[in-house]
Amino acid sequence: MERFGVDSRYTSMVLFEAFQEALGDLLTKDTYLFACSKAKAAIAHQLSEHMQQRLREKLFLSPDTTNELHPTLPQNMVFDICLSKIDIILHDRNGKTILVIMLYNDYLSKKEVTQLKDINKGKQLTIAVAFLSQKNYVLLYRVNKDTIDYYHYNTNENSSRLRMQRDIERLQDNEEGQLSLIKPRRSKKIMKE
Repeated sequence: MERFGVDSRYTSMVLFEAFQEALGDLLTKDTYLFACSKAKAAIAHQLSEHMQQRLREKLFLSPDTTNELHPTLPQNMVFDICLSKIDIILHDRNGKTILVIMLYNDYLSKKEVTQLKDINKGKQLTIAVAFLSQKNYVLLYRVNKDTIDYYHYNTNENSSRLRMQRDIERLQDNEEGQLSLIKPRRSKKIMKE
């Protein structure tokens, strides 16, 4: 727990794991929210609630938030929803933003991907979620230093898989609305016989 919020790589890893589990909770426990087309704030609220619960579990904090003595998230971090065109934000009380989550109902356009890249500056983790009603998966866009990772989150299995990566520097090169993606780099393994 001491490393959370201090070690950026560890923090990003814990946040992404907690996010994926919270997304699974949302998709299994709160399916009724997706019946209404104007439920974005309600979805953001429920996802942030699940996210806080999963993050507390990952950091070995008491899940009992009704107890006045329960410890808060490290460094006095809090979740807010629907602030400055951002759907979910995790920040500390000093104004440092740790996590940004954006929610969409369709594939992201080039303009939205560029906005996502701009939002990411100075953040530990920035994620966009595209809920596709006719698909059995949800698209996750995870912004890294050099790439935007493109995941399929399988709603039947509650698991995600990295599909492609997009080089951030080449965003302006693509004139089309949809991303042109690069395959993830794989490390070469030397096989000994």
